[in-house]
Amino acid sequence: MSFLEHFPATSSAKVLISIPHAGTFIPEEFRDKLTTDEKALRQDLDYGVDQLIDIPFLNDLGAEVVVQKIHRFCLDLNRPRQNAVFNWPSNSRGVEIVKKTFSDEESEQALIKYYDPFYQRIAESKAILHLDLHSMPSRATEYHLKKNPHQQVERPLFCISNRNDETCPRPLAESLQRHLIETFSEAAINHPYLGGEVIAQSAKLNKHSLMLEINRSLYMHEEKFEFITDLPSFKARLMQILKHFLFPN
Repeated sequence: MSFLEHFPATSSAKVLISIPHAGTFIPEEFRDKLTTDEKALRQDLDYGVDQLIDIPFLNDLGAEVVVQKIHRFCLDLNRPRQNAVFNWPSNSRGVEIVKKTFSDEESEQALIKYYDPFYQRIAESKAILHLDLHSMPSRATEYHLKKNPHQQVERPLFCISNRNDETCPRPLAESLQRHLIETFSEAAINHPYLGGEVIAQSAKLNKHSLMLEINRSLYMHEEKFEFITDLPSFKARLMQILKHFLFPN
């Protein structure tokens, strides 16, 4: 199985879209280190985010798409390199995930094999505009509230993050916010998330980088880990928003 999928634009790429957390693949070297509790393992996946976009359609418009298939409990791409391996000892509901850890040498080998290729692909992209796609639970757990005690328990429908205007100009984030509000009525900027390592590193490469968090209640049954029956309608509306925001001309 390919752990990193790249879908190039059919012409010169104007936009880069990355999806770092939707993967469910657990490499063999990680298997005996993690819990076998499937529900606990699914808890913090960005469940199905790669299925919320029409990749061939985006490729034709001029977007390249990068999807990492590694489970985030093995290696979290949205964390600094030194913290990425087994970043989650427990999931956001407090269930133990990591049973055993790697030696320093094993961790470095995992980073070289799984972390570095993703960031190399980001670095090789000639696109100037970068959108990093994620999903978030509809309600903050105790874990989330400990990380950010000022957030509301009920999450907004969307969160646009640019690390307090460090990774792209505020008007660009506000433009995406307007597009989302026109269709879905609600979108916050930098709340409850400021943005992670992916957009931070991308911005250092002179890209305008944003992270978009999608409230999971919009497209899935969170406890069942199943898509809602109205998924095609949601996907169509989201794609229209991305088309008009990413390719305004």
